[in-house]
Parts: sequence; C-alpha cells; structure tokens
Amino acid sequence: MKKHKTWVKIKAPKVFNEVDLGETPVYENKDVIGRTVEQSVNHLLGTRAKIGQNVRFKVVNVKGDEAETQIESFFLSRIFAMQIPRRSSKVELVKDLKTKDNVKIRVKMFAITYGRASTTQKKVIRKMMDTQISKIILDMNFEPLILSIISGELQKGIAKSVRKIYPVREVRVYKVERLKIRRKARGKEDQG
Repeated sequence: MKKHKTWVKIKAPKVFNEVDLGETPVYENKDVIGRTVEQSVNHLLGTRAKIGQNVRFKVVNVKGDEAETQIESFFLSRIFAMQIPRRSSKVELVKDLKTKDNVKIRVKMFAITYGRASTTQKKVIRKMMDTQISKIILDMNFEPLILSIISGELQKGIAKSVRKIYPVREVRVYKVERLKIRRKARGKEDQG
C-alpha cells in the first residue's frame, strides 16, 4: 500500500519569533532535516523597510508536525549588492572568522568611497575594515550578529571608523554564511 505524504510546517528560530517559513510535504518527518528555506527579511520582521535582504535557514530538528531551523546565511539580492554610484571606488573584503559561540563564518563586504580611491588608499581601507570586522565578530554570537547586520548597526560602526582614513559613503555586508565543518578523515587534520 502506498504511503501518504504529510505536511510539515517550517518555523524560523526564536530570534525571528518562530515565524512560519512555509510547509513541505514529506513521507516521514525526518526527511525534512537538512532542507533549506530562503525568506525575505521583510516577511520575517513584518516590515517593508528591508527590501533586498534575505535569510537562508536550514532545518535541524522536527517535533511533531513542526520543523525547527537555524540561520545558515544572510545575503543581499544581487541587484542591491552590486549597485555602485559613478566616480566612486568599491573596496571588497572576504574574511573567514569564528564568532564568540564558535560558529565558523565567511563575511563578504565592501565599502563605497566618495570619489575614486588609489590602490594604496584601497589597501588602507581594506585593512581598517578587516581589523574592525574581526574585532566585532569575535565578541558576538552568530544570531545577534545577523540581527546587527539586518539593522545596519554593524555596517554603520565600521563605516564610522573607516571615515577617519578616507571619505566612505557606506559599508555593505552583502553575504554572511555559516561554513560547513569538515570532519577528520583517517587520521588527517581538520580542514575547516
């Protein structure tokens, strides 16, 4: 006899007040573990002010007909991440770090300058962004870090310190993702 699928509700973590992310049909509830769901920040917070911001969740546990998730990544929609005004420079930084709660993450961000910056100025701006983001992330847990990026507080703090060196329009964090931990294999060192 053919087994029927049941519907499992997917919920956001407590930091997003366990908002409904959707439903998915499965034969067994455990089949939903490991699936990912993307949702706009507007839907999660019930606001229209955060256009183009998205969060990806991963299902980690199932209780009854509800699936619990954890935050996997934050990202800006491509069109919002890549808009740069004319006669300005873009200084990018990609950095792998560990949060206070030992979550390995990769942060991708950039600064937009007023006017064109020279190569030397870009190096100095990148170095300042690097030291600031490293200092901030080491003192924050992963979920509050994502909330800080969504609110824009993290970017404002970094931009404020970078402006002491060179005039910067803004700093954008366009992606933060949880890195997968590679397991030790046959006596080899941990790679991730």
